[in-house]
Amino acid sequence: MIRESDISDALAARLEEVVGIPAIIWENEDAEPNPEEEYIVVELVRLPPQDATLNGDGTVQRGFMQAAVLTELGQLARRGERLAENIAEHFPKALKLAVPGGKITINRPAFIGKGYRDGTHWRVPVHIHYQAS
Repeated sequence: MIRESDISDALAARLEEVVGIPAIIWENEDAEPNPEEEYIVVELVRLPPQDATLNGDGTVQRGFMQAAVLTELGQLARRGERLAENIAEHFPKALKLAVPGGKITINRPAFIGKGYRDGTHWRVPVHIHYQAS
């Protein structure tokens, strides 16, 4: 079975390759974002694994990474949408990332959710679904 930490590392490395994105705040990172600056908040949501085999050799781990883009409030939604699109384009459906013990596959198109006000920022979430086997 692939280690969850290896999945996290591979998805994080891929996200960090996106050109022109602001600072990233990772889960459980002790960070105080500047309320006047753009940033991205990342969460990994793991779903129950699946295994259709009888011997336990076919475990497929599933989940999604949510990268929420936070931009200045009151400046139209376009900036956040463009940053979200840049992230989504970097995780196309069928992308494969090698990890110890297997691979991660992006198993559906990245989804850009509805933007909304979040304190002093405008938040635009990007959902990137994966499976690892």
